[in-house]
Amino acid sequence: MDLRKEKTIKRIKDGFKELIQKRDYSSITIQDILDISYTGRTTFYMHYKSKNEVLKSIVDDIFFHVLNPKFEQAHSFGDESFLAIINHILIHFKEDKDLLNAILKGESNDIFLNRLRLHLDSLISERMMPYYKAENIREDIVLNHLSSSLLEIIIWWITEDDCKEDPLTISYDYFSLVMPALETKNFSYKMGDNLIKLKEKETEVS
Repeated sequence: MDLRKEKTIKRIKDGFKELIQKRDYSSITIQDILDISYTGRTTFYMHYKSKNEVLKSIVDDIFFHVLNPKFEQAHSFGDESFLAIINHILIHFKEDKDLLNAILKGESNDIFLNRLRLHLDSLISERMMPYYKAENIREDIVLNHLSSSLLEIIIWWITEDDCKEDPLTISYDYFSLVMPALETKNFSYKMGDNLIKLKEKETEVS
């Protein structure tokens, strides 16, 4: 993506984020977004079909950043890399907690949550399901349980806890809740040891 296009998209997103923290979602028009981002209508529609698309792109951006190859190289510890990924996602959510609070408590929460759920389903399917199983339970049921549980924890953490708890602790708590029902497929998993490794790695990166 060229620099001018990047700057335009950033202006649109930043303007939208500002609007959604101040006004009801239904009252925000495309013209409002154009005005606050100093963007022409034709230029806007070159990048987005609607304001819903702008909202969805906020979630997309977080997952794209977290899952890019540079992240994998810097944070992967083998079998527990999924813990690191969740932690990384929550770190970004905490940075944008005011925005996410406004979204989750507003009219646009369904759009946001549906997009988030799609990403969580994909992430868990690709990064967790190959390594875990629940005996005599269909994989689609297991996937639904793992994804919906994580989604509910994220909602609670943002809207009720105000992200006071450390992201890594929340990540660990999620695993502690779901792991008793699961069996590892091809490796031995020790949560405590991996948590220590992840904390040490975060310290090195920071």
